[in-house]
Amino acid sequence: ARGFAPELAKRMAVQAFYGSALCAERYDGALDALISEVATPDGATAAGLKVLRDGAFKNTLRGAISAAIARAEEMRND
Repeated sequence: ARGFAPELAKRMAVQAFYGSALCAERYDGALDALISEVATPDGATAAGLKVLRDGAFKNTLRGAISAAIARAEEMRND
């Protein structure tokens, strides 16, 4: 929780994801363009995004989604 009380940390994380999801939903352009608009170069958001990119977050997320779909299909066929 990085020094925050657990409940506050949870609330902050939920609000960050919720706000990001709303922005993405309402944005008419490509998500990369939105990210460029909101992430100040060398800022906090850009630093966080760099960690996600360097850690292959997109591939991890794709793998998790693929695994969930495959398992759902297996369960449907059981």
